[in-house]
Amino acid sequence: MRRKSQLWFLLSLAFITFPSFSTEIVFFHEVGCPHCARVQELLDQIRQDLPELVVRKYEIGELGSFVLLERLLSAYGAELGPVPILFVGDVALVGDTFYGLGPQPEVLPGRVGEMTLEQVIREAVATGAPSPLERIPQIATEVVFVRAPGDRELEELLLKWTARYPELGVRELFPNDPADERRFYQLLKQYRVQGDPPGLFVGEAALIGRELHILGQAPLPWPSPEAQAALEAELARAIEEKALSPLARVELLEQLTIPAVVLAAAADSVNPCTFAVLVLLLGTLIVAGRRGKMLAVGASFISAIYITYFLMGLGIFTAIQTAGVQRPF
Repeated sequence: MRRKSQLWFLLSLAFITFPSFSTEIVFFHEVGCPHCARVQELLDQIRQDLPELVVRKYEIGELGSFVLLERLLSAYGAELGPVPILFVGDVALVGDTFYGLGPQPEVLPGRVGEMTLEQVIREAVATGAPSPLERIPQIATEVVFVRAPGDRELEELLLKWTARYPELGVRELFPNDPADERRFYQLLKQYRVQGDPPGLFVGEAALIGRELHILGQAPLPWPSPEAQAALEAELARAIEEKALSPLARVELLEQLTIPAVVLAAAADSVNPCTFAVLVLLLGTLIVAGRRGKMLAVGASFISAIYITYFLMGLGIFTAIQTAGVQRPF
């Protein structure tokens, strides 16, 4: 009987369909670029035969996309050039120039380049090539940048930061987008500041207009030497401690609703040890013939537990604030 069960188990494995691993392409394009449109058509045709192929598209005009592009170019040993720019497997395509086909870059324009790109993609899928994004350093923390028309100061500052800190991620918000505008005002509320774009948020710091705000400190005028030094120090601390992204903090705060707190408190209140002590105490009173004191003793026990937990929570919260540990909310 045991051998039959083992045989059925082995036969059932033959009918199990294991998930296939996907191959990623990182594709940088520009709105209105005809060459980008042609590459997109080619990718669509290839994906009809290779559904496991995943294409991640980035608009090169966005600051976060440009930062990612610079990191990928550095990882592939390629130079910045015209779009379309594409990374797959061990090969990078910048305009008509291929990096990774051989020891030197090769320029293959027109149909020859398209056939070469298709061959490279099919080989990457066949060999299960890892995602190009795995070549860049892991992001330690994230800075949120809110763009304003005509402003270049913060953008240049971010480009310097990303060149100095490869592990720094950049997330850009656009005020003309309703969803991004809502996130911007949520960030203002989170950091307890007011103002209009441009803005920058990282760690415990918020740079809005001409003032730098760091939680728990007095505002500093920007761009004074004191403010620049304070912002650089906060950036270094956030990277070293892998601080939570400002947008992640907002999402956590949104999840911290009254029903969630009530449900968490109800779940935490189910304490078997407390119930055991309460039952033992009340049982002792019953055996001792002091039933009249059960209500008073039970209420005193519950009140003592509540006061103890409250004081413990207040003490932990005060200790965290005094120690200056980062606050996620």
